[in-house]
Amino acid sequence: GLGQSPLSSSETKALVSSIPCAEVALTDAAVLLIAGSVPTRQLEESLAALLPLLAQSELAERLKTWRPYSKSWSQGGKHALPALLKDLNLRCAQLREWYRLEAKGDMQGPFEKAKLREELRKAGIDVERARRALAELKWEPGADRALDWGMMSGHANRATVEKVALGTGIVAAAGILALGISQATASQ
Repeated sequence: GLGQSPLSSSETKALVSSIPCAEVALTDAAVLLIAGSVPTRQLEESLAALLPLLAQSELAERLKTWRPYSKSWSQGGKHALPALLKDLNLRCAQLREWYRLEAKGDMQGPFEKAKLREELRKAGIDVERARRALAELKWEPGADRALDWGMMSGHANRATVEKVALGTGIVAAAGILALGISQATASQ
């Protein structure tokens, strides 16, 4: 800069990573999908172009550790775009339900407002940004609430199965380790 030395590579990387670009992109994509403000195909093409940048984001790194055994766009590969679109559809369902509860005061269904907000936050959706955008667009939730509940229930069931499978895997590994130790001890 003027009068100062240029930023080092590590300083530049730290500065760039402090900007939640992935979160902004995913939030705006969710709002556009919900509001129907852009053709779906065009949004998919834009997300495909952004995917290499999203995959290098701090959010992608967090998602890899948050649910390391699930298929996620953050894992990369040929299935990244379909996984991103599937995840975005789930986040849209969650965001619509959260918006119904928060902004419209609808009666709570099977999903709590605070849990929806937390799931959205973990997935990289800036809920307040989305709320402001949807309000500014004067978007009103449709009568598709039961469809959203169905989509979210399917996700919740899969997440439970993944947790059980992970727990079972850990228990099995501990059992195999214990068996190996006891056999090694017995042979001495």
